[in-house]
Amino acid sequence: MGVGAVSASVQERELARLVRAVEALADRVERLEGLLVSGAVEAPRTLSVDEVVRLTGAPRRMVLAAIRTGALPAVEVGERTRLVRPQDLDMWLERLERRSVDAA
Repeated sequence: MGVGAVSASVQERELARLVRAVEALADRVERLEGLLVSGAVEAPRTLSVDEVVRLTGAPRRMVLAAIRTGALPAVEVGERTRLVRPQDLDMWLERLERRSVDAA
């Protein structure tokens, strides 16, 4: 097996791992939406980075990188605090899901 084949195999495994992660995120968001629609939970106006990480299961570094690049819009509150609107989180997750579907 050549170096190119090994590299392609590693890339395929990484892509499959990312697709599974995005699918898991989409499932969690869908469950949360169900709770919100049923009235079991009041919709928050903003989410902290920690709440985004907890709700989505996404790694903190991934969330912070998305905020830093502008892929996940956030409101600056103070020097280090960022707040994410739930609708912006939904749009970010939808874009991730579309990218994973297009890559598959």
